[in-house]
Amino acid sequence: MLAVLLFMLGASLAMGDTAPNKPPYPAWVACPSFGVRGVLCGVDALASDPEGNRIQYTFDWGDGSATTTTAFVASGMRGFASHVWAQPGTYFVRVKVTDSLGAQSVWSDPYWGKITISDTRLFFLDPRDVEPA
Repeated sequence: MLAVLLFMLGASLAMGDTAPNKPPYPAWVACPSFGVRGVLCGVDALASDPEGNRIQYTFDWGDGSATTTTAFVASGMRGFASHVWAQPGTYFVRVKVTDSLGAQSVWSDPYWGKITISDTRLFFLDPRDVEPA
C-alpha cells in the first residue's frame, strides 16, 4: 500500500502538479477621517501574500477618478498613495492587492477608508496660545 501511495505521489510530482497561486490577503487601510478639497491627502495600506510573492496596491478613491497603482513591494510591506479630491463630500477609499503572479485580493472594506472632504481648512488652537478673557 505504501509503495502504491509513493508511486502516486511521485507520478503527481513528475506531472508538474503544483498548488494554485492563492490571492493576497485583503488590505488593511489607514485613511485620515477628514481632508480639505484641493489639498493632497495620503492613504496607507498593508497586506501580505500567502506564498510571500511581491505585491502591488491599487487605490480606488471613491470619486470616479482613475485608480492609483503602486510599484511591486515585498509581501507585508506597506503601500502608500495620495490623492486630491475636487469636491467636498464623504468618500470611501478601497484598496485591492495583486501579487506578482497576477492573483488579486477582493477590495478592502470601504468602512476603513471613509474620508470626509470639506471646503474649510481645519486648524486647532493650543489653549496656551489663547489669552484669558
